[in-house]
Amino acid sequence: MSRFDRLYYKDAYLEKFTAIVTACWQSEADIEAEAETGNEETGKGDAGSKYLIELSQTAFYPEGGGQPADTGWLAEARVFDVREQDDRVVHITDRPLLVGSEVKGQIDWQRRFVFMQQHSGEHILSGFICAAHKCDNVGFHIGSNETTMDFNCKLTAADLLQVETLANQVVFANRPVTVRYPGSIGQTTNERAANGQAPLEYRSKIELGEDVRVVSIEDVDNCACCGLHVRATGEIGLIKIVSSQNYKGGVRISIACGSRALEDYRLKNEQANLISSQLSVKSTELGLGVERLKAEAATHKARATRLHRALIEYKAQAAAELTGPLCLFEEDATPDDLRQFCLRLIKDRSDVVAVFAEVSQSSEKAAGATESQATETRWRYCVGSSVADMRVFSKKLNAAFNGSGGGNERLAQGTLTGSRTELETFISE
Repeated sequence: MSRFDRLYYKDAYLEKFTAIVTACWQSEADIEAEAETGNEETGKGDAGSKYLIELSQTAFYPEGGGQPADTGWLAEARVFDVREQDDRVVHITDRPLLVGSEVKGQIDWQRRFVFMQQHSGEHILSGFICAAHKCDNVGFHIGSNETTMDFNCKLTAADLLQVETLANQVVFANRPVTVRYPGSIGQTTNERAANGQAPLEYRSKIELGEDVRVVSIEDVDNCACCGLHVRATGEIGLIKIVSSQNYKGGVRISIACGSRALEDYRLKNEQANLISSQLSVKSTELGLGVERLKAEAATHKARATRLHRALIEYKAQAAAELTGPLCLFEEDATPDDLRQFCLRLIKDRSDVVAVFAEVSQSSEKAAGATESQATETRWRYCVGSSVADMRVFSKKLNAAFNGSGGGNERLAQGTLTGSRTELETFISE
């Protein structure tokens, strides 16, 4: 019997069915685990156990063609995966079923229909893209949150906008989605030629024989496909291209169709309204609001930079009177803050300059223990000198305080662990 005689191919909208259990066995991984633990109570459906079940017939779709497998129920057993093995459909469940028993199956219809919407939407988009750009659809995957399509061509933003518009026109026209089996209805290449008909052309990622299932959407696409689809394009509801990126010399497109497009719009509309409220602009003027915010941020950043430079100069002048190696500790300083301060300090002195900023403290010190009792603190550091080689100095510093980092002859940065007293002693020596 052809695999196309299965219930899900005869009726993609079939939610419930009855079948006979023809085989049931525990997964080899579970059997091996039980052998190691000595637990042989395999018939109780212990948490984590997996059972593989075959039926006389099934409406559960196994994973294939980019479309995920169905989930649902077989009697009281939860079906969480379905696979095709050697032309057999195997249901992965959380408990065993008695071979020879009759069971009622029910698929998770809402989940299935979401996948059907994505798959049919993908066919429409692929049909237009492949025809217009003479390219191939080289990848397709329906994920738990997004659907991706890969093409071996480049597409501009204008290209994507055009194809999205055309695709939704097809949705609104509610065209029928039909399935044909050329090899079984006198439609093979040779038979069509004998009847004076042109060969049936269809998209396919691989070379196929005569046993082909072709999904057709009038004036849009013919594609060899083993997946499940809606009856008419109107059931897709809406097709939205969410994003695109360069991928393996071509392009990867992320799409949302039907209920997923609605969810995507709701989320983005919620975020747009939130940002609109925060920026005090209309949701249709968010771009202008963001540009204004960026301009204000740039102004504040420039002012902060000027103030920071003035502060560095003030501190450098205050430190000018100090002699010998200089060891300073700063609060809330970034690595760049330390670098700028150190560079300014070494301009006016030949001794080593070391600037530290605390990264974190131990819980003991935070609780009030003395520094000698506390676990040592983690510091950022920057060391510099206009005379000494900081590559050599930083290596010694890192070795002494379990540090890491490096730099050039004049400046080195990194992190280390030690007490303030220990650091001051090391720098002064």
